[in-house]
Amino acid sequence: MELRFNKKDHSVSIHMEKIIKECGKIINIKKGKATSPATDLLFERRTTAKKLQEKEKQIFHSLTAKLLYLAKRGDQISSLQSVS
Repeated sequence: MELRFNKKDHSVSIHMEKIIKECGKIINIKKGKATSPATDLLFERRTTAKKLQEKEKQIFHSLTAKLLYLAKRGDQISSLQSVS
């Protein structure tokens, strides 16, 4: 999270591009738009899927934690009206 201060109008803006780009780089996502991150298989259980290796588990949990942080903090930040 990065805070940018504007001395002219005494405002503060909060940016999270760095963590978003970091998450995209981890899972190799290119820029784009989607109406939903879900696929048709969202609630389907695949018995043929292989289990993650230990390193892959760590990456998955780290990425999940970062995205949850973004979702929670981004919502709070967007609801702020002004900072005095």
